[in-house]
Amino acid sequence: METDESANNVPPLRDELPVVQSDVTYAGVQQQYVGAAEAVAEHCKRYLTREWKHSRTPKGYSAAWKELWGQSSTTSTATTFYTTAGYQAWLGLFLAVYSSRESRSFRTKKLADLEGFPVEVKRWIALELTRTQPDPTVEKAMRNLQARYPVPRQRQTQPDSPSPSPSFESDDEMLVGGLPVGSMLSASSSHRTHYDHASPSGAGECFPHGVTSSILLHTNRRISENGDPSSKETLAITMDFPQRPFNIDCVMQVAIVPNRVSRFAQKLFGVEVETEGSMRYIINPNGTRICPNLAPFTLLDCQTDAITMFDKEPPAIPFSTALISSAYRKEEMRKGKLVVTGCVSLSISGCPDDCATLTLNLELGRASSIKEFLYAIRYA
Repeated sequence: METDESANNVPPLRDELPVVQSDVTYAGVQQQYVGAAEAVAEHCKRYLTREWKHSRTPKGYSAAWKELWGQSSTTSTATTFYTTAGYQAWLGLFLAVYSSRESRSFRTKKLADLEGFPVEVKRWIALELTRTQPDPTVEKAMRNLQARYPVPRQRQTQPDSPSPSPSFESDDEMLVGGLPVGSMLSASSSHRTHYDHASPSGAGECFPHGVTSSILLHTNRRISENGDPSSKETLAITMDFPQRPFNIDCVMQVAIVPNRVSRFAQKLFGVEVETEGSMRYIINPNGTRICPNLAPFTLLDCQTDAITMFDKEPPAIPFSTALISSAYRKEEMRKGKLVVTGCVSLSISGCPDDCATLTLNLELGRASSIKEFLYAIRYA
């Protein structure tokens, strides 16, 4: 039986560098919900970032997984997490809610807060979970769980009536996490479709040099069957596709190297990023300073006229078109959100040596074309 572990101790804020509360709205999330939403997100992240100690399938997992795919409602909290951000976000929620490690205080207080949040807040929490880098043991567990409990074949219906209680149901899958390179699966597979370790030459066909030179470069070293060492350079770009092509976007995540974070923040979001000593600060246009030392701060509301920075001239494929035609962007435009968009976000930590995570919502058809450039050459 597992025991609860205390949360990581957070160093106190420096008196001379107070945190100024931001006026920025997180993808439509009202300021009044931000503190409670961050508390729920941080709690769920604990189960993704610490060592996986289950020797067997977690209690309640099989039933929750079947219920997720066996019910008809698509408005529950679990469905919102799953269809917004994928398997990793759903697993973080499941572990927090159902794990025997949970204290009564979380089940009663924070879970009650979560169920009462507007759907925009739940989506924000889900995206925060999917931007979290899981512990390697958790990544392995996710692969094993998905292999052992594949997605049922039947398609779910989508009624409009809300679900009054936290049930687990979904009509789609967009899973985010760490399948090993070479485990690239077709859309008809019962597993997720995840791609990582992009080809630098392929990225050069999709993006201008100013973008490709800003992406973290990995050197992957392996030992061949005959014992000879080999290495291969790849870019830190992942793409995750829904298992079935419903009206859900592909999610791309890109690691931006530390010395280019300020450029992307200024170009896309109109904010400045400055470093003082061992801390990184975000400076809003109104002059407020944000110190994201408790958790990464996510910039949203990207300027729509700035996304052309991703387009290469002449373009092999207009990358900005994949953003503009995404389901997320179409819904924004339907609601009259024209000048800014949430289909591009940038998550920045307070450590100046950390990469930032750029998250992009892409229309499936164009994302598939981009994928062919990025992952045509597989790591051997």
